[in-house]
Amino acid sequence: GAPGNNFILSLRDAPEDFYIVGTDIDRYHLEWPNVDKAYLVPICTEPDYIEVINQIIEKESIDFIHPQPDVEVRVFSEKREEINTAHFLPNKQTIRTLQNKLESARMWKSKGLHTRPTFVVNTPEDIKEAAEKLGLPLWMRATKGAGARGSTLVTNIDTGIHWLKYWRSRNSNWKFIVQTYLPGRDYAFQSIWQDGELITSQARERLEYIYPYLAPSGRTGTPVVAVTVHRDELNEVATKCIRAVDPKASGIFCVD
Repeated sequence: GAPGNNFILSLRDAPEDFYIVGTDIDRYHLEWPNVDKAYLVPICTEPDYIEVINQIIEKESIDFIHPQPDVEVRVFSEKREEINTAHFLPNKQTIRTLQNKLESARMWKSKGLHTRPTFVVNTPEDIKEAAEKLGLPLWMRATKGAGARGSTLVTNIDTGIHWLKYWRSRNSNWKFIVQTYLPGRDYAFQSIWQDGELITSQARERLEYIYPYLAPSGRTGTPVVAVTVHRDELNEVATKCIRAVDPKASGIFCVD
């Protein structure tokens, strides 16, 4: 996908000469990235996924593996002991917390980084209660998943109720939360950490998302236009968010 391809483009832009092997579950996507070798693999939730990955690791003498997107990160994290090469993943509990928007919000609230509560919504009554306590508008989204999964702006209670009913009518078992909607500029902070020390970071302002008109929220997770920015306040808040979850952070961390 696009995030993995961006990672490959960054490696190709580096002064070192890398031998890069890529994998994908879609045979049409194998032609997309600039890799030296590409393999079609099962979906990461399939029972033989790790076995197939290890076969590629052995065949290609892979020294380091970088999983992406989130669903693969989760599988690699939980089964990291079975992966026969090096990785640079945060610890298991850190990934579990950060891939759950409810748990991470609760963590940041306990550390004083969130000033407003997060509400779990399972019924129309839950949405009404959240609106009474937080006020409108609200931001509603699924607790897990990338790409603005299940998100929408709730400017009136009916929108939230019908949004919840829509996903329930499709037999979705997603859990939803609502939070205070924060308007304004949209930033992404990317960083690399080692044993709690920030090694390097970059902040970007997202100016436009890919196919925003296809999502009710206008958010699709991946921007098509972004600009590098430097703001001390942004850097400070983002690093505090990461340290609040893992004081000994190691790996790649992003904060939106």
